[in-house]
Amino acid sequence: MPRPFSVTVLCAALAGLALYNGLGAAAAWDQRSFWAGLPLTVAPGYLLARPALWAVAFTGLAAGLWRQWPGARLAVAAAWPVYLAWGWVELLAWSPAGASALNWGWLLGADVLSLAGVAYALSRRPPQPAA
Repeated sequence: MPRPFSVTVLCAALAGLALYNGLGAAAAWDQRSFWAGLPLTVAPGYLLARPALWAVAFTGLAAGLWRQWPGARLAVAAAWPVYLAWGWVELLAWSPAGASALNWGWLLGADVLSLAGVAYALSRRPPQPAA
């Protein structure tokens, strides 16, 4: 199944994010007893559920895009902004005041570039076989 190189890179990035979030879920599972004793602003279960959810989602998105399943491009186009927005909600709602404000410009720039990269990769069509 031929696919554009940009889609291959996007699949690798999604698989990498699935691995990153999967390792985060494993670390959260390992540290759940430690977090249960801390005064957190969110439930300790959230710290396990969030990366586990995104690990499963990114695994499915990477597989769907790689296998060229119908609707996979639309699912990636919908999930990526949701992932970024979720990160901003966490940053603005639960981060310590003042500490994260120094990074907002960098984070916003990285998010805009990632959105542009995903949009570019999804706009590429598979090469057509020679007639």
